[in-house]
Formats: sequence, C-alpha cells, structure tokens
Amino acid sequence: MSHRSRGELGLLYKLYTRAANDGSIIKLLKENKAHVNIIGNMALLPSKLRSALKRVERQTRIYKELSINLLVGYGGRDDIAYAVRSLAASGVKSVDAKAIRSKLMTADIPDVDLIIRTSGEKRLGGLLPWQSDYSELYFARKNWPDFGKGDLKRAIDTFRKRQRRFGR
Repeated sequence: MSHRSRGELGLLYKLYTRAANDGSIIKLLKENKAHVNIIGNMALLPSKLRSALKRVERQTRIYKELSINLLVGYGGRDDIAYAVRSLAASGVKSVDAKAIRSKLMTADIPDVDLIIRTSGEKRLGGLLPWQSDYSELYFARKNWPDFGKGDLKRAIDTFRKRQRRFGR
C-alpha cells in the first residue's frame, strides 16, 4: 500500500504518536468540538500509535461540530475493493452506487469539501476517491510535518473564496 521507506514511516509514526499524546491538541479539538475519525488498516500501525490514535478518537467521539478524518494505512482502491467484497459476501443481487458507498470503510464520512495536499505533489494518490468527487483541492509545497497553522489558515481562506458548483 505504501511506497514510503521504513525510515520515513518510522518518523511519521513517531510524529503521529507524539501529536496524539499531546494534551494541547486534545484540548484544541475539544474547544472546537472536533471529532477525529481514524480510517484505514490500523493493523499496519505499531501498537503504541494504534493505542494513541484510538484514544484521540474515543476522547472526541461526542463532538459533532467538525470532523477531522485522519487516513492512516488507507488506500482508496482498497476501500472500494473492501466494499465490493462485502457486497459479494452478503449475496446481494443488485449493486448500485448507494450499495457500494454503504460498505466502504469510509461509509460514515460525508463528501469532503476541501482536500489539502502537502509536499508539492499535484495528485490525490488514492485519497478518498468516492468522497472527493466535488472536493476543492489545495496544494501546498510544504511537507506534512512543516505544515502549520498559518498554512492551514491560507488553505481555508483560499477555499472560502472559491465558488463551488458541485458538477454544475
């Protein structure tokens, strides 16, 4: 699923674990009534990181104002394949878009308004192919660990200025 080196993954795992264990981040999430959804194959993650992420998700579960979807060990093609396997195993006779969506690992995620892609890449790389149909895209040159509050504000300000047409 990943094309990252072990060293790069190890660094990302440490950053995620540190962030998940940072009390100020939990406080910020609670102040903003933000719920964190962890989506992906958690079995691929080290146990310390898995535990820390599950704790963040559990501690923010009651908040509904804002949803932050953290995709870790996730692949869009794998998500769709998972849905198709689930439908086939259920013995369903007719498959439509609604049936497929209902079986996605990401079934509970609404369509995404804004996708922020860091690292200067100008591609989605399998990110939420089902929910990103009418997403606005923002590309940032900075790598994820260096992407800060000012960068997020710029992305949101850019998004707010766009006229959304949803395919019209």
